Amino acid sequence: MTNRQREALEWVGDGKTTQDIAMLMGLTGATVEKHLRLTHDVLSVETTAQAVLKAAFQNQMFIVDPI
Repeated sequence: MTNRQREALEWVGDGKTTQDIAMLMGLTGATVEKHLRLTHDVLSVETTAQAVLKAAFQNQMFIVDPI
């Protein structure tokens, strides 16, 4: 997984929408969606939610509990 793919996935884990992520990363929504689709392939999952969970379990990304 590339750094940009990981960053987009981490933003999803933080509850951001595609448009939020696009603005934060300075990308288009389509590019963010492409980064997220590629994480599905890298992690061998079907959904972005599965990608977030699997990446977190494999310590490829970290989700901070806001509480």
